[in-house]
Amino acid sequence: MKEISKKGRRIKYTEEFAREIIKEYLDEYKTVKNINYNHIYEFTIDKRNEKKISEIPEISYWRKVGRTGREIVDEYNKILLEASKDTDLDIEHLNLLTLIEGKFISSQYYNIVKDYTEKKIDYIKKITRNHINLEDEIEKLKAEREELYKRNLETEKLLINVYHYILNNRQIENKNLFNNAYNKIFEDPTVFTEEFMLEQERNTKDNTIRSIFEFKLKK
Repeated sequence: MKEISKKGRRIKYTEEFAREIIKEYLDEYKTVKNINYNHIYEFTIDKRNEKKISEIPEISYWRKVGRTGREIVDEYNKILLEASKDTDLDIEHLNLLTLIEGKFISSQYYNIVKDYTEKKIDYIKKITRNHINLEDEIEKLKAEREELYKRNLETEKLLINVYHYILNNRQIENKNLFNNAYNKIFEDPTVFTEEFMLEQERNTKDNTIRSIFEFKLKK
C-alpha cells in the first residue's frame, strides 16, 4: 500500500507494504538467509510482471538508508542474526520466534525459522555434551598418567638400588659395562638385559675355564 496526498500525489510506500512484500518473499523462497536489497527489488519487479501488484517503488526504497523498505529489510536481517547467536539460546529462541511471528505474521515462515533454530539448539547442546564428556576423559587420562608416573618412579628407584648393588659387587673392569647399561636403561630397557646376559655368559665361560685350569693343576 502507499499513502496518497489529498491532491493525488504519491507520498510514500507504507511500512505495511514493505512487510507484505517481505512476507510474500519469505513464503515463496522459504529462505533463512539475509535478504539482499537488490533481490527484494527484483522480486517486486517479478510480481509486477505477473500483474500481482500494479506499482513498485524504486530500488532506492530498499537500498537507501532511512527509507522504509531498507529499515524493514534490516529489521528482518537483524532478527536472523539473533537466530545465529550461540549464547543464551533457550531465551533467545523464544524471543526470536515471538518477534518473527508478531512482525511478519507468516506461520509458514515461522515454522521454517522454528525448525532452523531448534536444530541449532540441538546441535549446540550436543556439542556441549561432547565437550563435557571430553573433559571427563581428559581428567581420567591425567589421573592415569599421574599413576603411571608414580609407578615409574618407584620402578626407577628399585632399579637404581639393584644397579648400585651390582656395581658395588663387580670388579672395576666391569663397571663401564654396567654404567653404560644403566645410562641407557630408560631409553632402551633391552640394553641392560642384553649387556647383563652377555656378562653372565662371559662369567660362566671364565668360571668354566678357571675350573678346568684348577682341575688340571690338581693332577
